Amino acid sequence: MDIEEIFTVHVQIENTIKLNNNDGDSVIMISFKGHVTGNYFKGEILDGGVDTQIIGRFSDRHTLSARYML
Repeated sequence: MDIEEIFTVHVQIENTIKLNNNDGDSVIMISFKGHVTGNYFKGEILDGGVDTQIIGRFSDRHTLSARYML
């Protein structure tokens, strides 16, 4: 089976914001911009792109969420 690349996301990191809650957990928000290239699809990442990470201080919990709007 041949694998075909549909598109590539080119990400440029902008700002990082770190917050802590009363339980000692950290929330890290990394804003980004960028664009997408490919044979079938091209586009710009819209304003508001953010990668959000929640890191538990007293647990092994590490949650990651990223939203890409093209």
